[in-house]
Amino acid sequence: MMTAARPDINAILTNVAESLDISPTDYERAVRSYGAVGKWLKDGFLNGAYPESTKEPSIYPQGSINLGTIIQPIKEGRESDFDVDLVCELRVSPTAMSPKATKGEVGDRLKENDTYREKLDSEGKRCWTLTYAESEGVGFHLDILPCLPRPSEDHPDYPGAISLSNKDKAAGTYVWKPGNPKGYGQWFRNQNVIFGKLTHQQKQSIFEQAELRQPGMLKYESIDDVPDQLVRTPLQRAIQLMKRHRDVRFAKKPGYKPISIIITTLAAHLYQEETDVYAALTNITDLLAIHSDLLANRYAALDEKVADMKLITRNDDGEWNIPNPVNSGENFADRWHEEHDARARAFFQWVQWLKEDVTAVLEAGTDEDLNEQLQRVFGKRVASSVIEKLQPSTPKTSLVSCIGKAALSLFSVSWRQQPGWPMRNAQEFDIDARLSEQNGFRPYAFRYGSGSQRLNKRLLIRFTAPSLGADCDYYWQVTNTGDEARRAGDLRGGFQVGREIHTEGTKYTGDHSVQCFVVKDGVCIARSHQFEVRIR
Repeated sequence: MMTAARPDINAILTNVAESLDISPTDYERAVRSYGAVGKWLKDGFLNGAYPESTKEPSIYPQGSINLGTIIQPIKEGRESDFDVDLVCELRVSPTAMSPKATKGEVGDRLKENDTYREKLDSEGKRCWTLTYAESEGVGFHLDILPCLPRPSEDHPDYPGAISLSNKDKAAGTYVWKPGNPKGYGQWFRNQNVIFGKLTHQQKQSIFEQAELRQPGMLKYESIDDVPDQLVRTPLQRAIQLMKRHRDVRFAKKPGYKPISIIITTLAAHLYQEETDVYAALTNITDLLAIHSDLLANRYAALDEKVADMKLITRNDDGEWNIPNPVNSGENFADRWHEEHDARARAFFQWVQWLKEDVTAVLEAGTDEDLNEQLQRVFGKRVASSVIEKLQPSTPKTSLVSCIGKAALSLFSVSWRQQPGWPMRNAQEFDIDARLSEQNGFRPYAFRYGSGSQRLNKRLLIRFTAPSLGADCDYYWQVTNTGDEARRAGDLRGGFQVGREIHTEGTKYTGDHSVQCFVVKDGVCIARSHQFEVRIR
């Protein structure tokens, strides 16, 4: 186990997400399966399966397997099969073919294959579903979405608009619904800007792990052969955690549980290039919670940094709106006004639960308590997997004794303000910290590492950031915790403009943090890693 607080907190959440993820072996199994189905559907063009088509259909993955946010879901109170989504886009104008005929031609083509006919479920609202049996305890459903290309593009930057067939099961009628899974995938990748920085390192790790697997297990010829779809950023891990927590919390009452597309869209909007899972998850949930004021007052004045984004809004008539970023005509929250805002209330209750439950996990006082909290929040199988992976190598060492609490208090406190500058492609750096006694003896002669030891009071710390130019502004954020700082009214958490060097005194007992943001022309071009100061 690691000894620093922040890596341990991040390790718990990262391992939770990893235990939910599809393995490289199961991912390749899914790819082979949907590749074979895609080939069968494409070959149908030559066999006359789609008489109105001008060429073979376009087949491509969509949803969580394409976005890298796939998890093993909970359905009817138990671990279920992975859901893999595939688009079958027939090359026909929507004016030349009805939604019912589009759905029917794709279904008929699947039924022509003996293997697929046996796997085929009854017709769904939008998809045809093939159920693949478990392999070593893991199965998956392949949902195939029949659709046609839509001539009008809402967003030129994100082409790929489609019209999909949507069935009203009660009435037995079919209508066209707009969509753009290709465009949404590109938009998400644009939001997930840190992906490129992590790709090589993660692919190398996956490659090395695959080399150690038993004979017959998946291996790659080279690091370059590891698919991009197996790389996971803090944004993707945070979404996986959010989806799993939702599944557990709403296992007994699934009717109002937040839908995945809303979770994914809002998280991607709010992600600020955090480099670890805990920071990303905390930032996203804190900013989501601000929107809960709209429940009591549709005209509530939200914090400017979230209000300007217009992610969750309410109309004058009280209806909610969460727009699809690549399809202006689609509102993901179109049912939130129903039943006295039942789904909106459920969403914000879940956000609050998520904040409380993650805190409970990280504040566990014993190994037994940690295991119990993990089971309650993420499920029994997940808890067992995480405890096993993180168990200290020394049998007598307590797991939770290895997990520091400083980072929890520093990153989740309500008075720690969120940066208001755009942060795309901001460089990251480490702060240099030097200690000195306040009487001036040997000024700043001693180096201090982030969170490395508890300091005495009445010391001075000189923090130094790299010089990035005279036209840059340096904003220093100091966040205090503890009873002494609270009683003195000095919890802070805001931003103080200065230069490369910033000095603070060790005044209050507790765990405190320092972070530096370098701003040029209104854009944050660099920011430091969080620096922890622990005072006895």
